[in-house]
Amino acid sequence: MTIIGHPVRKEVLRGWSSLFAGSALWERLTRALAENELRQNTYKMRLPGVPPHIVTGMRFAVVRALLAVVVAELTASNAGSGYLLRESSET
Repeated sequence: MTIIGHPVRKEVLRGWSSLFAGSALWERLTRALAENELRQNTYKMRLPGVPPHIVTGMRFAVVRALLAVVVAELTASNAGSGYLLRESSET
């Protein structure tokens, strides 16, 4: 799970923290929306900006998962293409 979860979590955190990065414009926009500043900032401004980072994390996770599957098949298989490759390299 960490092979898949880590890239997604890393990208989401990167996206969450870099969306506004101390921008005075976003702070003014948040104040202009009024109500509860933290709630408005989170639900109306930050959450819509995070999905592209989730997709990027998923792209990285899929590549890492496929590599893990290939390595696992090459090292621990008793049948299939991984087994045949390993057997042919040993002889």
